Amino acid sequence: MKLLLQFLFISWFTIPATLAQTTARVVVDLPVAESFLSEETTVIPIALSDVAPFLAYSVEWEATPDISLQIRFYESNEGAWGDWQALEPDPHSDRKAPGYVSQLGFAPAASTDFSLRIAPPYTKSDLFKVRCHFFNPGKSSAQAQADHGDRAGCPCPQPNYLDRLGWCPSGNCPIDPTPQPTVVTHLIVHHSAGSNSSSDWSAVVRSIWDYHVNVNGWDDIGYNWLIDPNGVLYEGRGNDLQGAHFCGTNAGTMGICMLGTFTSVVPSNQSVGKLEKLLAWKCCDRNIDPEDFSFHPNSGLNLFNISGHRDGICSTECPGDSLYARLPLIRTDVKDSIDACLPSSTNEKLDLETATQVFPNPARDVLYIQLPPNLPGSAILRLFDPQGRVVWQSGNAYQGGELITLSIKGWPTGWYSLQVGPGGPNLKVLIQ
Repeated sequence: MKLLLQFLFISWFTIPATLAQTTARVVVDLPVAESFLSEETTVIPIALSDVAPFLAYSVEWEATPDISLQIRFYESNEGAWGDWQALEPDPHSDRKAPGYVSQLGFAPAASTDFSLRIAPPYTKSDLFKVRCHFFNPGKSSAQAQADHGDRAGCPCPQPNYLDRLGWCPSGNCPIDPTPQPTVVTHLIVHHSAGSNSSSDWSAVVRSIWDYHVNVNGWDDIGYNWLIDPNGVLYEGRGNDLQGAHFCGTNAGTMGICMLGTFTSVVPSNQSVGKLEKLLAWKCCDRNIDPEDFSFHPNSGLNLFNISGHRDGICSTECPGDSLYARLPLIRTDVKDSIDACLPSSTNEKLDLETATQVFPNPARDVLYIQLPPNLPGSAILRLFDPQGRVVWQSGNAYQGGELITLSIKGWPTGWYSLQVGPGGPNLKVLIQ
């Protein structure tokens, strides 16, 4: 005989939208009962209609560590139940045991009911709380990627991207109302750990936004940028804003999420090509050496300037073995792309680095910068502190042969970097 569970709809509402279908979300709290230990699980209807192009779902639970949950969906068009799916905890979540939240999952649009159970052999009953989230992202209309052009001072172009109104045309995916700026020093590559195929990637991005905001409780989508397998770039939190993606140590990072799971599957050439263009633009923009590594103060780690999520302080397989193994080649390709887009006069980095004199080094109160007489054109100088922040920038472009005197009295000690012109060399300066 089928065991029954009473359940409570915490909230569900329909949002007026310009999408082809209604967009809605529903939250279901389930009282914990012994029926979770049974092979004969309870059938619970999903109070959403006109779901398209798929049903996005996630589950929160509180339990002892050895409890694992499974979910399945009844598909009306098939007239049958789908397979049981394990609910894997989300490695990006900041939840601590006994609280867990699953990764974002996707069920067929025709799903009308669901069942939940403790994974066999049903030997544990230490399950304290279960909350299920369902989201109908609605279908997307075709949107053009915006051409945002080059940023000042960087000859490598910023790739075209789909902005927020492009992937959320109804306007009901608001941005973080209190954004936190950050000076980017490290570029972190992720995978979404979701499906590698979709008929509507904008709907996937909307679902990730809903999951991050309405399930994880974050201020906005966690990533700065997202890339689908077709090579389409999506604006998340955007440029130079602190996200929520790197084990709680997000300051100084830019998070890029490759949509899909790349544990054994290789990412598409289109997506990797767009990733390399994005990384080349940002490395050029912030004068980051894509093949080097440096100290990341917020995590306390020495990291490659282009790193994978698993290089952080939390335990995760992200961005998947296949994509992670490709990062060394991606770093080299990004370096080559930057060299190719720099003007020929600035490609002579080693000559310019050798000819520019910085003294005394180490320095204490005053720093002198002697530019070479054969400096091509003029140069704007920028000095970065050990955390990668700009602490001094020349107000005017200097000509070849000029001697610059810079007062550094009282400055914090450590290794600083002097940049000579956009894409120019980084000269290391020790301030004592």
